[in-house]
Amino acid sequence: MPLTKPTFGVANIQGLSTLVQDQEATLKVLFDKTGEDAKAYLIALCDQIDLDIATKSELAGIVLGDVTDGSLTDVKLSDVAGQIKDRLATHLLAYAEFVATKAQASGLASLDSGGILVQKPYVSGTYTGDGVASRFIDLGFTPGAVFVANKEGQVGDGSTVLYGGLALSGVDVVSSTGVNVLQIVTNGFNVAMIGEALSNYAEASVNPYRYIAYR
Repeated sequence: MPLTKPTFGVANIQGLSTLVQDQEATLKVLFDKTGEDAKAYLIALCDQIDLDIATKSELAGIVLGDVTDGSLTDVKLSDVAGQIKDRLATHLLAYAEFVATKAQASGLASLDSGGILVQKPYVSGTYTGDGVASRFIDLGFTPGAVFVANKEGQVGDGSTVLYGGLALSGVDVVSSTGVNVLQIVTNGFNVAMIGEALSNYAEASVNPYRYIAYR
């Protein structure tokens, strides 16, 4: 219920201008009463707050089934801007955009026949060698296995040259001279252009390289 706020302060003590030194006791009574009024008001205010405001523990126990009947009005359930249906549509649109531009485009997931986003156990793709001695191919996740071949699907030229091969976590593809041809690292894999390791060769005859990476 509403509380009546008391009026505090020296300016509100009636007849203050007529008080003189010999009326000191009267002045003290008036000030004491003002302090008691303030104390009573604050106590009543705290009690009212306890009644009107829910505590953290009370809010934590609320579930959807506790919503008062009729509180979800037609307006709240409508597609009016900012209302439930409109906000749900906005979130669904954002989700659809994510599926189209991120998940599917990166090959991390695809839509099944029912339109459900399904995570794939692998990604595949290509890259073009640039001749740099060591190069990182970013997958966005750390694979458990990676297979790399040149554009013809070959992992070597029949001699000691290697264009790729099958690397596992902790098991690199290594040339006969001990150079890492293919190595799994955090969030992707490394390829090379050093000696017989030609997994990053810039020649058109082997590009683009193909790869498939399993989670």
